[in-house]
Amino acid sequence: MYLRTLELRNLRCFESASLQFQFPGRKAKVGEPPVATLDNVNLILGNNGAGKSTILKGSALALLAPALQNSGFFAYSLVRRDFHAAANRSLPLTEARARVVLTRQDTGKQAAQEAELFTLLSRDGDEDTIVDTTPRGGLFAPMQSKESPAFLVLGYGATRRMAPAKEFITTRSKHTNLRYQRVQSLFDEELTMVQLAHWLPQFSNAGRTKQVIHLMDELLGNQYRFTGIYRGGEYFVEKDGTEIPFAALSDGYRAFIGWISDLLYHVCFWSKSGAKLRDIEGVVMVDEIDLHLHPDWQRSIILTLASTFRRLQFIFTSHSPLITGSLEWPNIWVMRDGTPVQLPDEPINGLSADQVLLSPYFGVRATRADVKMERLRELETRAQRGDPEAAASFMRELSTGLEAGKYGTSGGKGRAAKAGIGKALRALVDRYDVAPAPPEPPAMVSKKPGPAKRARIRKR
Repeated sequence: MYLRTLELRNLRCFESASLQFQFPGRKAKVGEPPVATLDNVNLILGNNGAGKSTILKGSALALLAPALQNSGFFAYSLVRRDFHAAANRSLPLTEARARVVLTRQDTGKQAAQEAELFTLLSRDGDEDTIVDTTPRGGLFAPMQSKESPAFLVLGYGATRRMAPAKEFITTRSKHTNLRYQRVQSLFDEELTMVQLAHWLPQFSNAGRTKQVIHLMDELLGNQYRFTGIYRGGEYFVEKDGTEIPFAALSDGYRAFIGWISDLLYHVCFWSKSGAKLRDIEGVVMVDEIDLHLHPDWQRSIILTLASTFRRLQFIFTSHSPLITGSLEWPNIWVMRDGTPVQLPDEPINGLSADQVLLSPYFGVRATRADVKMERLRELETRAQRGDPEAAASFMRELSTGLEAGKYGTSGGKGRAAKAGIGKALRALVDRYDVAPAPPEPPAMVSKKPGPAKRARIRKR
């Protein structure tokens, strides 16, 4: 199942919102965004509190509608509050409605078909309650079976922690339905993810175990190797011949390994026998995909995930300009004045982090510290009035940090300063719209006449 369109009404910060998503094998309809190069990736951008996480919540509410009632789901503060309304005014219903594309994994039929799912919520006193959902049974009957591989939907909130003990995992089914467990961390920040060590060592399918090891190694990139070394109740990675336990890795790697391990857990246990794990179909939502990741990894993480799992539809949120610059505008939705919009007039793929931050995708006024900007403005004003010393200082300031020379350092002669000089010159040329001065003509050098020439001069 893939999410094609999402309509939200009165959900948290949204009075109304509408989105069209990229998904594998998509063919754009009239009025929809074009198919992006990475047709299985969607990215949602916006300021803190703008509604990025709410879109993930709304997607989960709609996609799991038939299984939501009696699943253990608790609707906490989802119905939009109207703080300006009279106390006795009845609020409209909250609605999450999705148009989905069902695949062979969902229906058993070769041809894809579309369907609609919805969930309605209302406020009852101080509590939010489910009013109505897409009925159980019929086309969506497999959603009631945890054994069925159909309708795979996984969601990971911004607080991603590993389960401390295997018992925590095995007792969850007593309280929550498996379908809801898969997205629960979007609504409950206390929920933990299933560690690889809690299930893979006992997994009886040797072929799938090899697939898990290969996929994990592929996703970790070039920094670490994962060959399935398991000792003392935990897995190890290798770096330069040294074995390192998962628990000793940085927060970035552990957060990433955490949700990937959880994803593979659900895929391994509840997918058809003989199916390749990299060919599984479904929806995966990850809040703050750049969480704890080094900038160099942010540049490549989306392409790695999208190319490894070509048939999964990813919906991410992020604050990273590096992740944003790795995609195209049809992949991206931006929170603008309380609603998600796309920016077809703003090509973004391949731009630098500074360019992305200063673009309408982020709308940052400047990428330098305020005190630095004040200093540059002051020098610029003096330079425009004809102060040559200020002009020279302006050039130096563009390519050096404020503390240059303050602590006995090189005064800005290091690699960063040298790399920045060219940028500073180009910035100055662009700012004042002037071309570089032409080179001075070579100076004429006079030569003393030789003996023959002196003789001719004397005869004259």
